[in-house]
Amino acid sequence: MRIINRAFTLIELLVVIAIIAILAAILFPVFAAAKAAAKASADLSNIKQINLAIIQYTTDNNDTYARNWNNDVFTTYAAGVGSDRYHWMDSVYPYIKNADIFHGPTAQITGDHATYIPRDQIPAKGDDANNGQGGTRTNKFGSYGINAAYWGGGNQNEPLGCASFGKDGGTPRTTTAIDDIAGTVLLVNGNGSFQFDWPNIASQPTHAVGTGNSQSLSWGDNSYDLNKTPEGAIIFPNAGRTNVGFPDGHAKSVAPGQMLKKVTDPNLATFGALSMFTAEQD
Repeated sequence: MRIINRAFTLIELLVVIAIIAILAAILFPVFAAAKAAAKASADLSNIKQINLAIIQYTTDNNDTYARNWNNDVFTTYAAGVGSDRYHWMDSVYPYIKNADIFHGPTAQITGDHATYIPRDQIPAKGDDANNGQGGTRTNKFGSYGINAAYWGGGNQNEPLGCASFGKDGGTPRTTTAIDDIAGTVLLVNGNGSFQFDWPNIASQPTHAVGTGNSQSLSWGDNSYDLNKTPEGAIIFPNAGRTNVGFPDGHAKSVAPGQMLKKVTDPNLATFGALSMFTAEQD
């Protein structure tokens, strides 16, 4: 009996290749979306953990928030070196003990600016020209920023946990001074600064700069600086949204439009301000 070996024809091979290509075109975007969603979820988990650490810190410190910065807005120094210069992350880090938590998986920051170096890991001796890479100081603050909006005073509240932007520091806000603990922004995806801020209504953001994951809200509607201006910015790296931590401990994803809603009651001291950033009930 004669056995005939039949091979695939060229047409059959082309049909199979076409089917594989179609399936790949369908599935690859799904995989990419799933990966992005997983990163956004991990980022939200980071925010929640930092939020809880902040709450633990306030519980141990007379219900008072840590200062955004102490003595030096630009750098954190190793303990025992120069002035007592540090930032809010250094105050809450002992409650987390994992520096990686301060580095968001969706951070869009160049180089290693998104990393955080705990104060106790900064060398006590070194070349300060390296600015944290063998020196005694660092300006690597991680990828999350804390609320320092409306620090200029006037008709606005002082910001959450903010010093007076001076060497002698100031009195940080207490938890009981936050009227809307479920609606006031405490922590967001940042641009590598340790905070985001604007001094008053005149300088508050009026629209999101950029598009998609590159959107930002910042002082005077400036595009966010990946090289970390001290004023900082809110960025939206999670499908055009930012993850937000609130003083009551919960966290959620928020779009730029939600953050741009203003206080509309002319009888309130915060009239005209962005309602999610003021401490008073709006």
